[in-house]
Amino acid sequence: MKTAISTACFYLKEETENALSLIKDMGAESCSVGLKTFYEYRPEFAKKYAQNLGGVEVCSIETGAQNFEPQLFSPSRRVRGDGFYWLEQVMRSGQLFGAKRYILKAPPQFPNENYGDRLQYLSEIYNFCAGYGVGLCIENSLLGLLDSPTKVDEIKSACPRICFSLNVKSASGADSFCQKFLKAMAGSLAQVVVEDVDASLIKQLKNIDFDGEIILNTQNFAQIPQLSDLIDKIKQLNNI
Repeated sequence: MKTAISTACFYLKEETENALSLIKDMGAESCSVGLKTFYEYRPEFAKKYAQNLGGVEVCSIETGAQNFEPQLFSPSRRVRGDGFYWLEQVMRSGQLFGAKRYILKAPPQFPNENYGDRLQYLSEIYNFCAGYGVGLCIENSLLGLLDSPTKVDEIKSACPRICFSLNVKSASGADSFCQKFLKAMAGSLAQVVVEDVDASLIKQLKNIDFDGEIILNTQNFAQIPQLSDLIDKIKQLNNI
């Protein structure tokens, strides 16, 4: 397991380009780049600021879930075209950052929409990203495409090579909810997003032979060194 940190930790504290500069001093082995605005989605932004990372590996890239992702699943071909325009911008940026995967949360279903249609759109999105050498990774979200562990198999059937991101906070609605997600995602789980971590979670991840990134994403800190302390904690638990 690799230890990673998201630039989203610095949301409303630092602009993204400044957050990129701070990442290399956090002690993480990798990072996830969270692009906040349409301005940041354009490859011109990545071309200018990717060097701020100082060579830190980028495991994933993500955007605001409601900014254009709903358009990618619209029944309207014209609306989907607008969504794919922005997805192309993000893919070109992902290439410049060297990102391995794009994290998609996707929106709730449109009224009267068939879930099978959404899975077809998902296959199109997967193939589009693959054309840029970027893997597509679905993250669980209470209001998104993957709102239940039971959806994992349906998504796999539509896109066998797709991978998953487990957001522990979004999966903590019930005592066994997180475990159910872990069981369903086993074998296709690429990353786990945490605000904090304990020995129990690390043990569960080892039990399913997880070898992806544990990504720290929290705004609950007063001083930047606290983030380094959390990264160290994850590393220590991983080595037990």
